[in-house]
Amino acid sequence: MSGNGRLRLKGRRQRFWRVRGKRRPKVEKTVDAVAEALGLTDEKQEKAFEMVGATDGAGYGDVEIYIYDESSDAYKDVIGEGYDMMGIAVIKAAAYKDGVVLVPSGSDGIDQGIIDKFNELNF
Repeated sequence: MSGNGRLRLKGRRQRFWRVRGKRRPKVEKTVDAVAEALGLTDEKQEKAFEMVGATDGAGYGDVEIYIYDESSDAYKDVIGEGYDMMGIAVIKAAAYKDGVVLVPSGSDGIDQGIIDKFNELNF
């Protein structure tokens, strides 16, 4: 029976899950781990994350990554209408998941490929 179709199909399913596992990696909920998973290679720029109500944050080129307490009002604001930084600016998430938020650091926005990669991550 080693050559029957079921055995080969099972092998294909197992390979599929391994590939699928690579597409949806488990990532630690830290700024550095998210940046690495997204392939961001620009130099890390420290951000005043407290000003936007986050627990951590940094910028990498055109992308800023912030970590929030999911139950905080600041998180709810940044993923909703935007977080008002004392009348200076309003920041709004380009993508968010499980308390991790991507915000564009410029007016050009974030490359769709980075957002797609982010949406594939598991925290």
